[in-house]
Order: sequence, then C-alpha cells, then structure tokens
Amino acid sequence: MQLKCKLLTGDKSLRNEAVDNGLEVHGSIWVVMKIVDANLLSIEKGIELFEKLKIINDSLPKNEIEKLIRKLKT
Repeated sequence: MQLKCKLLTGDKSLRNEAVDNGLEVHGSIWVVMKIVDANLLSIEKGIELFEKLKIINDSLPKNEIEKLIRKLKT
C-alpha cells in the first residue's frame, strides 16, 4: 500500500528515507512560510520567528533562512 501524503519532519534520517521512497517532505521552515503566505502570521512575526529558529535549532539551514528573511523584507 502506498499513501499519497506529505511528511512533516525535522529528522534528517526520516527525511532522507521518505525522499528515497518518493514522498514529499517539508520541515519547520516550510510551515512558517505557509503560515505567512496565508496571512495567518504577519511578515514581521514571520521574520522574528525565523530569527528565533536560527538560534534554537542548529540543524536548520541558516543560509536558507537568511534568503527567506531577505525575501520577506522586500
């Protein structure tokens, strides 16, 4: 049986396994952007949250977060 669903995870091993099995995988950065894009969170609060995520989660790609912060500021 194969499910057609998205996986939300912050676990790198699980992410790699899921991608290898053809699943669409997202993490916390994607969630924040979706919430901002849906206007459920202001751009300012989204930037603030990204800044906090950079500090509290060393495993996140800081360069990707910086790109998104710059995008939100434009």
